[in-house]
Amino acid sequence: MSRSDWDQFFSREFSEERIKKYFYKFKYGTAPIYAAEEFLPPTGVIYDLGCGEGVFCKFLRWKSPSRQVVGIDLSENRIEKARRRSEGGGIKYAVSDIAELNEENIADAVSIVHVLYLLPVEKQKRLFIACNKALKMNGRLVILSLDAGEAGTKSILEAFFFALRVGGGLFRSAAKLLSLFHIGKPIAEETDVIFGHRENKPYYQRERAYIDYLSAIGFRLEKRELLRGTPFTYFVHQYVKEGNGR
Repeated sequence: MSRSDWDQFFSREFSEERIKKYFYKFKYGTAPIYAAEEFLPPTGVIYDLGCGEGVFCKFLRWKSPSRQVVGIDLSENRIEKARRRSEGGGIKYAVSDIAELNEENIADAVSIVHVLYLLPVEKQKRLFIACNKALKMNGRLVILSLDAGEAGTKSILEAFFFALRVGGGLFRSAAKLLSLFHIGKPIAEETDVIFGHRENKPYYQRERAYIDYLSAIGFRLEKRELLRGTPFTYFVHQYVKEGNGR
């Protein structure tokens, strides 16, 4: 696992952004995105879908400078920040709807890290078909997501997002007020992603659902790992493209 490397990278990356450092340390502490890095090849073209501000893209290059990383996100604001953080030197970014990715046989690997819960199930399926199309034959698809099938997880998530629906308006207002000050900007930006969600509803699925669907569209599960020790259990899957999706 890349945790010690991630801690070293993270401390250096946010050395001059103290407030943001603590905020993201909490965020990535509960969703261990660093674990997906070891499932990706050390060389080749890697597309990171839903890349946000490009922190994971930069980590991929930091771990292996032989990687050519392409980060894609729907948010122009986040892509602008990603470009300021790390564009150039083997990393580039684009603004696009990841489910509408229109590339063919170009990527050696695709990563989707802690993003799927934002997409309705049908859109997730379109995304996976687009990934199959973009990957070269025998290319790798790596996903990290929370396992909604774990005991108690569904109830906890339902309670959490019910609280969002009830208190979301007040919390967003407070976050917007904080955003007037430098200290509150990262908090405001992140809460806008969560509380700005139309339904305040996560689209987590059971781990088995991903395995079944991806195997039906030309992927073979090659490697998996469960990550416990945070409030929830996450899984990392590595799939190999063996056929064309439909």
